[in-house]
Amino acid sequence: MINLKNLKSLFVVEEESGTASGSGTETKKSTPAQEPISPAINGPINAPISSDTPAPVSEPTPPPPPPKAKINPRVYEKLMEAIERNNQDGFDYLEFKSSLKALAGLHADEATRFKTSYATASTMGVTVDKLLNSAAYYLQVMDKEKEAFKGVLKGLVEREILGRDQQREALKADIQSMQAQIKALNEKISAQQEKLGGIDEEVAKAQVKIEGTKSAFLATYNHIVDNMNSDVDKIQRYLG
Repeated sequence: MINLKNLKSLFVVEEESGTASGSGTETKKSTPAQEPISPAINGPINAPISSDTPAPVSEPTPPPPPPKAKINPRVYEKLMEAIERNNQDGFDYLEFKSSLKALAGLHADEATRFKTSYATASTMGVTVDKLLNSAAYYLQVMDKEKEAFKGVLKGLVEREILGRDQQREALKADIQSMQAQIKALNEKISAQQEKLGGIDEEVAKAQVKIEGTKSAFLATYNHIVDNMNSDVDKIQRYLG
């Protein structure tokens, strides 16, 4: 069975600024520009509010667009660990891919490398069907990881977004109820409006973070699955 260290080198992650093997090496990260923060209310917070004028209520700050998705080394590591946990005994797709990688330095075309690796594998009872079935098995492993990630993402949304939405709505209702006693409650209303603005800011940041996490996972997942599907096509083309 192939070990994790060798496994991680099979699905090489290409980055714009270089190549990362997926072994956990951190790639250079760009620092996002600071996001402008909209004020929670119009005018000074401590300004007295007339009892004849309804207290202004802020609207949620629209979140900035999510950053461009990149392959995430941590996600790559987790997906490789999932493959390792489910590694089948004997010579299968992973060992075949490792054999292909070992031939990468030879001056031979892709078809020759596939046929050479297959010739070695066939001496151990490996057939094209076994290779394709093995690749399909690992694609199912990836699909299970994707489904598990959906559950994690749902929990993040419920905790980071929906909970704060409820807080925001409660604060809005609180502000409206206090308008009947506006003169006596000026300081309290101002404090609540500050909280409201803070929650809007937190929600905007949480949305960007969650979208970034989702995009990074899908980019990494798609890279690995595309790599596997490409190998399947080539196995069928060259060996089928």
